[in-house]
Amino acid sequence: MSQKCIIIGMSHAGIHLATSLRQYGWQGEILMIGNEDILPYHRPPLSKGFLKKQSNIALIHPESDFEKYQIQFRLSTSVDFIQIHNKSIVLDSGEEINYDKLALCTGGRVRKLNIRGSTLKGIHYLRDIRDAQKLREHLKYVKKVVIIGAGFIGLEIAAVLIEQGIKVTVLEVNSRILSRNLDVVMSNYFIQLHAEHGVEIKTNIDIREIQGKHHVESVICDDGSKFDADSVIIGIGVIPNVELALTADLEVENGIVVDKFACTSNVDIVAAGDCTLFPSDHLQRSVRMECLANAADQAKTAAATLSGNSIPHSALPWFWSEQYDKRLQIAGVIDHYDQVIIRQDFTNGGFSRLYFEGNVLKMAVCVNSAKDFIASKQLIVQKPAIDLKLVQTEANLKQCVLKK
Repeated sequence: MSQKCIIIGMSHAGIHLATSLRQYGWQGEILMIGNEDILPYHRPPLSKGFLKKQSNIALIHPESDFEKYQIQFRLSTSVDFIQIHNKSIVLDSGEEINYDKLALCTGGRVRKLNIRGSTLKGIHYLRDIRDAQKLREHLKYVKKVVIIGAGFIGLEIAAVLIEQGIKVTVLEVNSRILSRNLDVVMSNYFIQLHAEHGVEIKTNIDIREIQGKHHVESVICDDGSKFDADSVIIGIGVIPNVELALTADLEVENGIVVDKFACTSNVDIVAAGDCTLFPSDHLQRSVRMECLANAADQAKTAAATLSGNSIPHSALPWFWSEQYDKRLQIAGVIDHYDQVIIRQDFTNGGFSRLYFEGNVLKMAVCVNSAKDFIASKQLIVQKPAIDLKLVQTEANLKQCVLKK
């Protein structure tokens, strides 16, 4: 008897799971359900090329692929709850659909700022194409913007806006920017980079209220400082969408709890992507990670599991960001290191910071240094002993492995 797999969520994780199911030999029906009115699309460009009006939205796969893989879609549709007693889901329309296997790729939603004035017109968040379209249209009429939150999204938007002649101030509650991903040295590097382009970044600052009669006029901070603004853009993190998982009595902590095979606490339900809390081989602890590469790899693991295979999720997490003419690429995530080696890339003014524990490479932070980034990903996974003196020369990183 043919089986049906329902995938809830049309994120990167969702579409990679759907196509991987076919690649692993799933013969049954595949139905993807999502609350947007568009097929799965690339989200990273929304804060970069799309906002610059240099690119349009791009589908992750052309529609012809969906016909080839026989994937069905329900667009503009939400799922209200899961009924595990009869293995069905109930849509917002009241329709009930049965499944044999279920995949939750529900992603996350923006964390909202809940202070006085936070519902005024002119306040924007950026998570999906609708947010990006509204923001891009609004920016035509804006001269001064305050960005609350100095994560990748906030800084990427700051870089786009300042190059469009808009005055930009970034406010960050923590003592330094990008503290989740970078060390103090790299945080200071990006503060300096933005300062050179005219972006003002304030750290250690709490927001008290957003002022304005009907539309944003200014932002007031706890220290009494005031920043005039035609618009406020908020990027203060993401909350995992776990509500559906709770209706199915799945184990939930800071995300939907899954094992290394993407299995939830229900044998017929897997989960993948930003919504999951999973055991990380690299950190030796459970973690929730907002990372496209992680979502795609975990989705493949989930597809393998549903297809009767056992392929543990162990891919190296990596991240990237574009700000001005700088391309930042990060390979790995670390809790501990005892030495940092800096390498210059003289071909394009780039550099790399390599983080070691002993003589084993644990993480690489590369700016305009794609060659080191590519080599580092391989070395971090393989964990060979490395000649640290040779690393400090211009030798290719792969040539720095100590002979056994």
